[in-house]
Amino acid sequence: MASSSSVASSSSLVADGSELTASGATTPTIHYDGVLPLSLARMPDHTKTTVLRHGSTGSGRSSVTEIPTPSMLSPSSERGGLIRSELGLAPAGLERVPIRIAVGYFTFFACGWSDGATVLPYFMEEFNITFMTSSLLYAAATVGFIFGTFIIELLIRQLGQTNSTKSTSSWIPHHIKRLASRRAHAVAPSRHSPSQARHLSLIYASVVFALYFVVMGLRTGYPALLSAYCICAIARAIMSGSLNPYFGSVAPMHIGFSHSLWSFGTVAAPLVCQTIISKGVPWPHFYFGSLVLAGMNTLLLAVAFAPTHLEFNSERRQLTDDTSCSTPSSEKEGKADAFYPVPKPAQPANLLKRVLSHPFQWAISMFVGFTFGTETTSQGFIVTYLLGHRNANPKTAGYVSVGFYAGLMVGRFAWGSFSQIATFKQRKIAIYGCLLIALTMHLLIRFIPSVVANAVSVSMVGLAFGPLFPSAMNMLSDILPAEQHLVGMALLSAGSSFGNAILSFCAGVMLNAKGIHMLPYWNIAGTAAMIVFWIYLPSSPPRQGSRWLSKGQ
Repeated sequence: MASSSSVASSSSLVADGSELTASGATTPTIHYDGVLPLSLARMPDHTKTTVLRHGSTGSGRSSVTEIPTPSMLSPSSERGGLIRSELGLAPAGLERVPIRIAVGYFTFFACGWSDGATVLPYFMEEFNITFMTSSLLYAAATVGFIFGTFIIELLIRQLGQTNSTKSTSSWIPHHIKRLASRRAHAVAPSRHSPSQARHLSLIYASVVFALYFVVMGLRTGYPALLSAYCICAIARAIMSGSLNPYFGSVAPMHIGFSHSLWSFGTVAAPLVCQTIISKGVPWPHFYFGSLVLAGMNTLLLAVAFAPTHLEFNSERRQLTDDTSCSTPSSEKEGKADAFYPVPKPAQPANLLKRVLSHPFQWAISMFVGFTFGTETTSQGFIVTYLLGHRNANPKTAGYVSVGFYAGLMVGRFAWGSFSQIATFKQRKIAIYGCLLIALTMHLLIRFIPSVVANAVSVSMVGLAFGPLFPSAMNMLSDILPAEQHLVGMALLSAGSSFGNAILSFCAGVMLNAKGIHMLPYWNIAGTAAMIVFWIYLPSSPPRQGSRWLSKGQ
């Protein structure tokens, strides 16, 4: 690159056969015959490097240009990013962030609403079921959640298939259109769109979620209740599995805030349900009324997470650029499609297998399994414990479990604010404090024979337990690569559901055999196990190539 100074410093400049002297002469107007000299070309700023002359200390410098290579400049990462930065727009992957975060919060509130809206005493009375058969409802929910976890990767792959030649997303995956078409050879090749996969998975899961309220309201029998719990868990696994990675990609605080709203839904639904039942309204009407909530959830997800033109075209352009950079021109010419010259992406790697091979994935899953198992036994049996072991008032003892969920909600909300400013190590230390507080409260419940003191301790346990699951999500997102977040967080949610079912069942068996007075001992042991698993987890994110991360990770 040369500027006017470089023209003046040269001894002469030849243009159209005329010699122009630069020393003491006025530079005449230069006329060019269509082609400008290379010395006056304007090169990009990022190609200019400064090189010191031999033997100089920096006073004499000469500017040389270096042509960028594909390895120095990636078209897929630079072209769209430069345009958007010059226009003052957000990155393509962060479109409609405030609206999508708000809708995601509402979805988590709806999930909590369905989780806390059970009216188990009325089920037992109407369908003549026992405590043992009623526990199968939670087992069905666990099976559904695990099933939803293991199909989410396959679901994302299938729903993300879209037409390679289109600039807008579709409501129906492209491969289904190809199967339905009689002229399959005339249908354009497909590619994978992450934004479309997320959009469709949320919509389809929300429709299944609404079906749960319909089945519950119809009260057709106990088998229908089992199927309703199962399909509700599948829907919640897919919705939370799709939204948790999105929350983590925007800011870690949204994971804590979203799960606090889940807890708020868990608190609000029983209060509303109990209120309308006390007015003489049959309990199935609560579920039919909740269909309004489910319908709003589906509508909001369909509008907020619909891929924008910018997102969709950015994915298409990135795929084309990456393939064009990695494929030689001779291969592209030989393999080009005559009608649709858009390259086909390679098949995605088996992320489930890679995530399951990660040791920290298992440790965090065990941690949240004990978290939810101890959480369920703490709030699920505390009323029975206070009534049978502390002679509590039956009219007020039921509010103790509400205090637990209120503490849980506050704790998760506080963690959302704290995680935004805390480092990895500070978050690890903070969870140690929460676990020690919970352990102390369980000891107070055991040794202080006071209903009021026990009720306050239960609320403090909920407050201390609030940050545990969001902190596990934050740690997993810091440890695993970005492309493994969706599968890893889905497995984490499945681990929580599995631990909840298994530990709650074991606690029920032990309490039936030994008595309700053994409840604090069980909770103390569960909290101690959580501390052990938390000690095993790292205090800083593992680096690439460490003994904890293989090359494939």
